[in-house]
Amino acid sequence: QKITVIYNGIDEENSLKSTSTGSSSSPDGKLTIACVANLRPIKGHRYLLEAISQVVKNFANVQLLLIGEDNMEGELQQLSQNWGIQNHVCFLGKRKDIPSLLQSVDLCVLPSLSEGMSNAILEYMRAGKAVVATRVGGNPELIEEGRTGLLVEAGSGEALANAINQLLADSDLRKRMGEAGRKRVEKLFSLERMVKEYDQLYRSIFT
Repeated sequence: QKITVIYNGIDEENSLKSTSTGSSSSPDGKLTIACVANLRPIKGHRYLLEAISQVVKNFANVQLLLIGEDNMEGELQQLSQNWGIQNHVCFLGKRKDIPSLLQSVDLCVLPSLSEGMSNAILEYMRAGKAVVATRVGGNPELIEEGRTGLLVEAGSGEALANAINQLLADSDLRKRMGEAGRKRVEKLFSLERMVKEYDQLYRSIFT
């Protein structure tokens, strides 16, 4: 009775609006996947790389963009070499143009082993992209399973690969999920809504 949950809100003015088609946006025809998360073990990137090593067997034109500060001293680069997917993985480092980058991708992924309330997932959905994420922390509260994205077991490259393969194979499904996710963010996760709920909470406490 003493707990109030206020979800994060996303600033629409700093996020590009999208009416994503769900089809490949890359000029070279590649199917592009984005993962926005600083490179740390808890974010589960190794399992995503393992998944990509399986996905390339079905989609030879797939490209993974890893966006975030690298705190793993080359470990993930070495793993991509070991799995022979170095030509399919781009380490972009820390970027300030993430909303723009997301416009050109086909699918977004967050393979975290643990998570709070992910701003990355909100950004994905705001950009109109279907999402594959692990079933941890607040992720199931953001993603409507089967409607705005797919949730998978954490720490499983195979589970990630299966979900990614399913969405890469169906551009119409990606489009529907992306549009549903965008509408969900606009309705439930706006910055205006978050500020209003904080204001109401403070007023209820101090008045």
